[in-house]
Amino acid sequence: MVVHKFGGASINDVERIENVAKIVKNNVQSPCLIVVSAMGKTTNALEKIVECYKADQIDEAFHLLEGLKSAHYKVCDQLFDTRSAAQLKVELNDTFVEIEWMIEDSTGDPYNYVYDQIVSVGELASSKIIHATLIANGINAVWQDARDVIKTDNRHRNASVDWELSQDLIKKHCLTPLKENIVIVTQGFIGCTSENFTTTLGREGSDFTAAIFASCLPANSMTVWKDVPGVMTADPANNDQAALLSTLSYDEALAMTYYGAKVIHPKTIKPIQLKNIPLYVKSFITPDNHGTEIKSLEIELRYPPIIVSEEQNIFIRMSAKDNTFIREQSLGLIFSKMDKFGLVLKLDRNTPNEFLACVGDPYNQIENFVIELNKTFAVRLEKNIELLTIRHGDESSIINHLAGKNILLKESAEHTLQYVLSTGF
Repeated sequence: MVVHKFGGASINDVERIENVAKIVKNNVQSPCLIVVSAMGKTTNALEKIVECYKADQIDEAFHLLEGLKSAHYKVCDQLFDTRSAAQLKVELNDTFVEIEWMIEDSTGDPYNYVYDQIVSVGELASSKIIHATLIANGINAVWQDARDVIKTDNRHRNASVDWELSQDLIKKHCLTPLKENIVIVTQGFIGCTSENFTTTLGREGSDFTAAIFASCLPANSMTVWKDVPGVMTADPANNDQAALLSTLSYDEALAMTYYGAKVIHPKTIKPIQLKNIPLYVKSFITPDNHGTEIKSLEIELRYPPIIVSEEQNIFIRMSAKDNTFIREQSLGLIFSKMDKFGLVLKLDRNTPNEFLACVGDPYNQIENFVIELNKTFAVRLEKNIELLTIRHGDESSIINHLAGKNILLKESAEHTLQYVLSTGF
């Protein structure tokens, strides 16, 4: 069996939703399981609703929700006949009403908990539309709530998976329909705690969800459908010299995603590598093209320079306020606070007098992090920092990308050069 994941870009309008049905019908083997993200920019819109709700802007939150509902209902009207559209809109309304209940009930719940309960609705809604579209196209399909099978801890917005329990539940709920060649449609990004509270697996986490299903079943292959030809040597949106990598090893793909390549979620590779499941990254625009195959290789390939540029990072400098060095105890405190506030450590260096780090701040908690550490350290920040990673780079590729940049920190390892860069001097 195979697992396929369709991201938000692949289902952001009626034409692309119909294209997904065509891909499933013409190119996807049976039995198969399909993981879908929220449509287009739905997640961004839901995040705005969360912000309004937490800021006590209730009328604006309802206004945004009505706009989001209308957009989904319009898709239904364009895809289906009047009766089928009406039935589906009732299902979608039952999904969106969960947001209405939360907005109406000002309980003072923590931000991350509220985020997961509201933002998860995007995947639930889109998966119901995709399921109905497959049925309308004569494909035998069932809808599966991912929250019934992917169980997590209660760390909202970045939950950890209970692998043993999730595997048992995935097999229990999914193996029978798969053996009957029924296509399963489910949601990416979301899971559920033992108390039945919805959790999310981290922004853009639908790739990871597909890997969870692929690993637990296990699948013979997994395919991620993107709006690019496959994995490229650089981001094609920013580099017109980017070239397709037709084959990658698991280790190379893991390094690329770890260093910030956006084409695949960084948690995706390891689960399928452990089960030796090949991963294909293909374009939903040109589905017949080969794309990129990620698999186990006996001999590592010779790769061209691979460039990963990740912006909007923060550079931190810390020094002790007393006459002590920054050693194990101090580092333990720093790392525990990074974990507490959800900072993502990208690169660090420790000297006797300073701790330097380039971090991501996905939850906008850097100021709270600094407040706590200012008790012990002198902390300085520089924002809007670029982390440039060059794998298998040559001198020309390095020089071209460093032009006009100030190097704050440089690290080198086997096949990898990394630079923390700012545009100021």
